[in-house]
Amino acid sequence: VKGDRIAVLAEHTLAAWELMYGCARAGVVPVLLNFRLTPAELGQIVADGECRLLLSTPLLGQLGNAIPIAPETARHDLAQFVASCVGGVAPQVEIGPDDDLVQLYTSGTTGLPKGVRTTHENLWHLSEAASHELPGFATDSVHLVAAPLFHSAGFSYGFSGLANGAACVLVPLFDPVLVAQLIQDFRCTNSLLVPAMLQAVIEHPGNAGTDFSSLRGVLYGGSPMPAALMRAVAERLGCRLTQAYGLTETSGFATLLRWDDHEAALAAEPGSAAAVRIASAGYPIPGIEVGVVDDDRSPVAVGTPGEVVVRGPLVMPGYWRRPEENARLIDADGWFHTGDVGYLDDGGYLFLVDRKNDLVVTKGENVFPGEVERVVCEHPAVREAAVIGVPDEQFGERLKAVVVLRDGQSLTLHELQEFCRPQLAGYKIPRGLDVVGDPLPRTPSGKVLRRAVRAPYWAGQERQIH
Repeated sequence: VKGDRIAVLAEHTLAAWELMYGCARAGVVPVLLNFRLTPAELGQIVADGECRLLLSTPLLGQLGNAIPIAPETARHDLAQFVASCVGGVAPQVEIGPDDDLVQLYTSGTTGLPKGVRTTHENLWHLSEAASHELPGFATDSVHLVAAPLFHSAGFSYGFSGLANGAACVLVPLFDPVLVAQLIQDFRCTNSLLVPAMLQAVIEHPGNAGTDFSSLRGVLYGGSPMPAALMRAVAERLGCRLTQAYGLTETSGFATLLRWDDHEAALAAEPGSAAAVRIASAGYPIPGIEVGVVDDDRSPVAVGTPGEVVVRGPLVMPGYWRRPEENARLIDADGWFHTGDVGYLDDGGYLFLVDRKNDLVVTKGENVFPGEVERVVCEHPAVREAAVIGVPDEQFGERLKAVVVLRDGQSLTLHELQEFCRPQLAGYKIPRGLDVVGDPLPRTPSGKVLRRAVRAPYWAGQERQIH
């Protein structure tokens, strides 16, 4: 019935998208599950979402069957479930703009997942913005949908394309050769790819002869693109580039660094205003307001760093079953407090500096360090630990554990990774390990001061958030 939640564990398939639209018509809310998580983590999300059903595809069926669920939650094959609905009576349900359309989960401040409620209105405004702001976004477009379905980028981009009358080519799971082949075979005009995906596509030797001439525009996000990679992508793909900044809580989008800014930067002298702005996240999408405030939530002057806040029709109505969190992060004037630190220049371009809430974004996934630290600190050789994000040109950031060992103990990165593997999703496992002799810096209340730990690794970096 309207308002019920169902858990969906799926790659991009036709049946999965048929399910999305059927749910939208019936007022049922899909809870899209991240198949990179462990069964225990997914079970926590299914329970939090109070899901009536758990649907999974054959490709992910083994993982789906391993998810612990309550007795009242039924488990079904997704395609078979969709097929069983064919020929049924269309639901006579009244759907309004404020009704929830989909629920995605993101990291919480305690490491516990939070359900982000995205409404019909949120996605309608995003579709409208996409049609006006993205190069080549039109009814004759052919969109390659490569970001995962469980990601706001994958769901929102696919939905916006279909809402604007475009054809969508679905990539079940990312593969650089498959992506290139699909672009060539289906004459795709548009796509959304993170920089690591773009790099894999243009550098794979199997794609040397691929024809990318049909592309009009590529949207990228998740991390900024190094200048050298940007030039290589622009030259190889021959299309217009646009960068998006946003959060799951803002339907995946808030600002855009438009294609003309990219072209101006590529042609500009180093150090010029145009060249500098390539390090920015652009300026707001029409209808969206972006501001910067201090710790008292008062606006700061141009060029002064503070917390980035977002207001407008792309902002979620709130987290599922989190009233205290909603009251803390969405103020009385409707501003969503992102936890990101940045500043605005005199042209309204947003420059991101740091991440107030310590989230690490690696491979396009959000990781909360506290969750990883708790596992690392369980290792018998570890006395104390800080998990931080350090610069990575391919993935934006990678996880590094900085640890103090117990007397007489030793620890290798491989040993730590094997210890973490049964307890954490693969992308949450540290990819680097530094053993230090001095105690980790702490706040007066005893908390590890992560910012001080990570500072040496980010020295000389123009942008302190990816």
